[in-house]
Amino acid sequence: HVRPDPKGEHIVLTARGRVFVAPVKQGRLVDFAEKSGVRYRDASFSHDGKTLYALSDESGEFEFVSLPSNGIGTEKAITNDGKVLRFEGVPSPDGKGLAYKDLRQRMYILDLNTGNSTRISTLDNYVGNPAWSPDGKWLAFEEQADNSMVRIVLYNITTKKHHYLTTDRANSFSPQWGQDGKFIYFLSDRSFTSLVGSPWGARQPEPYFDAKMKLYHIPLQKGIRSPFRPADELYEDAAQEANDKKDEDADEVSIQIDLEGIQQRLAEVPIPAGNYYNLSNTDEALYLQERTTGLSAKTHLKVMKIGNEKLELKTLVADIRSYDLAAEGKKLLVRKGSNFYMIKAGTSEV
Repeated sequence: HVRPDPKGEHIVLTARGRVFVAPVKQGRLVDFAEKSGVRYRDASFSHDGKTLYALSDESGEFEFVSLPSNGIGTEKAITNDGKVLRFEGVPSPDGKGLAYKDLRQRMYILDLNTGNSTRISTLDNYVGNPAWSPDGKWLAFEEQADNSMVRIVLYNITTKKHHYLTTDRANSFSPQWGQDGKFIYFLSDRSFTSLVGSPWGARQPEPYFDAKMKLYHIPLQKGIRSPFRPADELYEDAAQEANDKKDEDADEVSIQIDLEGIQQRLAEVPIPAGNYYNLSNTDEALYLQERTTGLSAKTHLKVMKIGNEKLELKTLVADIRSYDLAAEGKKLLVRKGSNFYMIKAGTSEV
């Protein structure tokens, strides 16, 4: 289990129950091996990179603990109520909470100040991929409906209410908040093209749907123009006003959502359908993995600029196993084979 710090200057590795922090360039290798007979899982960095959050089985159940990421200091227990296996905590950008799921497929938010967890999912079906809004006031995550379709849920931290961003008539995955607080991006399997041309044959082949995933976005407020829509004279004036306001409020992103009719505001990002997964984004680009089709299929890291000119999904790194975008959006941790590489989160092929 490997995660980058927010700036992409260090990585934390959890391997064989031990935790290590390694520098990307020069520096110390920190080995958290103070306690024998204790196994750690799923370590990740806090929102500011100063702390690690991990799961420790010292008590007999996996409990969340915090560790100083530079190795100087002592471990601190966060929870003491473990009854079932829990998985990696995703820290909020304001440093107040962790979102995590457990083995029973329940989504929780852990208050880092009190150590108390609040269940936020409503069903005992699959949940996954929690994503915090930039202001830490909302959490988006996947939840399987009773008809087995996966939909995206929005949870308001203040009101403690749920809202469904997508319907249960199609699977939707990998929600990601736009850095400007205007859109949510996600993937959904709404394209149906079979590689099997006929049901007749010696083995009676069934349809095999390829390239099912499309990329979508939903404006969080009514009347917001898609960044992928072609420009016109009205758009150019509005865009200039928006850029001026963005410069004034560069450090103030507050998420405001018009919930009425939000599902009907869904729109495609104009790229072809593909075998996409693991979506992430910066304020300039969208990143995702695409799996090719066939016996020798490979997985590539793809990138698309957010804008309305030369819309194209390009290969950033070919033949990868996985990738992870650092929290500040400047670096990408890419795994090729058994090796890890930290690269700039750009839009040109590496």
